Amino acid sequence: SIGDRRLSSALVRLMELDIDRVPTGEATVARLVDDEDPWVSRLARRVIEGGTELPETSRTLGDLETMLVLRRVPLFEGLDPEDLQRIAMHSTEHLYPAGEALVREGDIGDSIIVIVEGSVQVEKAEPDGTERMIRTYEHGDHIGELAVLREAPRAATVVAQEGGVRGLVIEGESLRAILRERPDAARRGWTAGNDTT
Repeated sequence: SIGDRRLSSALVRLMELDIDRVPTGEATVARLVDDEDPWVSRLARRVIEGGTELPETSRTLGDLETMLVLRRVPLFEGLDPEDLQRIAMHSTEHLYPAGEALVREGDIGDSIIVIVEGSVQVEKAEPDGTERMIRTYEHGDHIGELAVLREAPRAATVVAQEGGVRGLVIEGESLRAILRERPDAARRGWTAGNDTT
């Protein structure tokens, strides 16, 4: 059901491993340096350079971690690693406390925000001045796609919920450059979105 024959056979081997014969973390990382997947190889080298212990999750993402986050977002999953790296290099991590607006309705938008941690609520102003809740977004979702594509004002306000939000802010010009250079791969991801901001 995975679809990728290499990946499914690797998972089957993993499930069949004799737990007493599993190599140590150090041996595994050393072996992964020569892996044919450039993502795995690069991550293994980074672990070795920083010591043999796997890095703990931190509040700040490096380029590689950012690429891995972006790769899991449907909007970007069709892009090549080189394109993801370009986007990662032009993204900025930002922490939003609970109650803070990530974007405001009516503002001109030129960035997309990928939610790394936390959740947000999308609110739309009604003619009587009240705010109507439209929907929520969570980890892995993105906001702001339509404003970037159309270079138009934000259609709604997006507010960080309890516990705050950690997001990756990606500038629109970087995304538009990728769209111009890789229209087929990018179109698959951009049409998968269902953005309201």
